[in-house]
Amino acid sequence: MQHGLDIIISEPTLQIQEVFWVPPPVGWLKANTDGSKSDDRAGYGFILRDQFGHLVQAIAARVEAKTINFLELQAIGQSVKAAMELGVNHLWVESDSKVAIHWVTRSDKVPWRARRLCNSIRTDCRTFIEVKLTHIHREGNAPANMLASWQSQMGCTKFLRTHVWVELQALMDRDISGSPFIREKLR
Repeated sequence: MQHGLDIIISEPTLQIQEVFWVPPPVGWLKANTDGSKSDDRAGYGFILRDQFGHLVQAIAARVEAKTINFLELQAIGQSVKAAMELGVNHLWVESDSKVAIHWVTRSDKVPWRARRLCNSIRTDCRTFIEVKLTHIHREGNAPANMLASWQSQMGCTKFLRTHVWVELQALMDRDISGSPFIREKLR
């Protein structure tokens, strides 16, 4: 009979993954979206790009502080509306929020407070010939993350079409060049 415990302690290992931004197919626009919240400040941002990765439109907006999931939905919804206004037929929306993507694509799993916004997004999506909604890890969503984070901290709405900040352009250039962002995760 053994009197003791055999305890095995395993050290977590660092898992490294390369995350790439993938441009949309020819004739499509791609929207990368993000929401950001810190303390009582909140904002969202999105960036629309063409098949070459060139900026079509970017918006950063400060909004009333809500839950992060609601901010993520607002970013998705506003990117869809912007694409509608541009008259595109094919839209690929990419978000780093698996929850928001799930809520928009699965009507049976939406909390009641988000139903109206999700229904509005779904209705708007029906105006396109084709819409694709996918998840991307935060590291690969850097330009949208920059817009949302900047907005939640700075406080004024910034609408971008032709003027691009140097930092934002550097992130878009990195995407276009196919350089990966590194995602580190302990396992």
